[in-house]
Amino acid sequence: MLSALENREGNLEESLGDMKVTLELIEGCTYGFDLMEEKIREFVLDSLGANAENMNGLVHSTVKNLAERGNALEDMVLAMKKEIEELKGEFTIYKAALSNGMLNSRPKQQATDVPKLDKFQSILLMFLSCGGYTENETRVQLCHLTPQDTVRQYVWAFSKLMLQISDLSKKEASYWFENGLKPWAIHELHRQGIIELTIAMTEAKTFVELGPMKDKLE
Repeated sequence: MLSALENREGNLEESLGDMKVTLELIEGCTYGFDLMEEKIREFVLDSLGANAENMNGLVHSTVKNLAERGNALEDMVLAMKKEIEELKGEFTIYKAALSNGMLNSRPKQQATDVPKLDKFQSILLMFLSCGGYTENETRVQLCHLTPQDTVRQYVWAFSKLMLQISDLSKKEASYWFENGLKPWAIHELHRQGIIELTIAMTEAKTFVELGPMKDKLE
């Protein structure tokens, strides 16, 4: 019986030794898991940090682009408003000139509104900056008017002179207007089939001269 107890004690000690080895293996695995967990945590944090930085950069870039586009659109709106005001002023002059018979040789049938005529005369005096010439002198200037840097400048100069000649017929005005245009602008008016003087003056201001076209037509 004593021998059996001794054998059992030996077996227990052997089992205890095996358990110690197993425990050491488990502790080693646990340590390895801890290291792996730490590395995974660092990787996740680094990834999130890089993504957050990229997202912040993208947001800042987008906001900057939107701000630049907003400024560009605002500048375009201001330029268009200025252009509209200029066109309104020119339209007022043309309309007043037509209503008072300056672009039409036919006599006006209805009575002249004196307040409107006074207003037109004051506008005309402000509009004309090359006064001091007789109608004959102005007619000579109109006949010898040369193309300006842009068609818009030419139309503006032609309008000033035209409105100072009271007996200028539409046919004569149309002839001298086209005579002073550059060849490429005349070609464009003919291409669009524009004959009416007021329409030609309005449309010509929108023409843009292109290098290849200019060389081809001149």
